[in-house]
Amino acid sequence: MGDLELRYAHLSNRDSPARKANREALQKRIEEIQAEQAEKNVALRGRAAFGAPPPLRIADRYAAGRKHG
Repeated sequence: MGDLELRYAHLSNRDSPARKANREALQKRIEEIQAEQAEKNVALRGRAAFGAPPPLRIADRYAAGRKHG
């Protein structure tokens, strides 16, 4: 079974050995991507556990508001 057969196996209407091999190869890669994403999600949830970031600090010259005059 050549690489060309695997590359275009998804275009076939019937379940051929090439299509099955391609599906198995892709399934492994999909599982790897899902595991990587799950790790990223855990890291994001960990950062969110610390709460919201501190509010922006306003310089003293702007804190009093605008002078009307």
